[in-house]
Amino acid sequence: MSIYLGLDPGLAHTGVALSYEGKLAQGITTINTGDSMVLLNKIIDLIIKYQPDEIIIGSPESGPVISFSQQLQENLKLKFDLPIHLVNEDFSSRQAQDALITGNSSRKDRQLRHHQAAAAAILQSYLDSLQI
Repeated sequence: MSIYLGLDPGLAHTGVALSYEGKLAQGITTINTGDSMVLLNKIIDLIIKYQPDEIIIGSPESGPVISFSQQLQENLKLKFDLPIHLVNEDFSSRQAQDALITGNSSRKDRQLRHHQAAAAAILQSYLDSLQI
């Protein structure tokens, strides 16, 4: 049984998602920090806790988060001998928002879970690409 950890990195908030068995991604938390070292340490704690087989990091086509995602990938590769993939995250925020609205989440709940839902959308997209 493979475990996948998905990340939707942002300059202030990073969503985290998890998938057991590689079929369904579920948002688990949002890390609220703009400090890259604090973020890295919190992600390391999650990797130790959940022991994923692969890590999926969302990266946009343009903007400042590209280099942030790449640096996060490099830092994690230095610490863990795991496959760590950068995948396109464009439209993940919109997909997450649509899913939360469809699920009848309250406005407050949508604000709280938005980033982890985006991480789940990124991870689910990656998992779906494997089901060829």
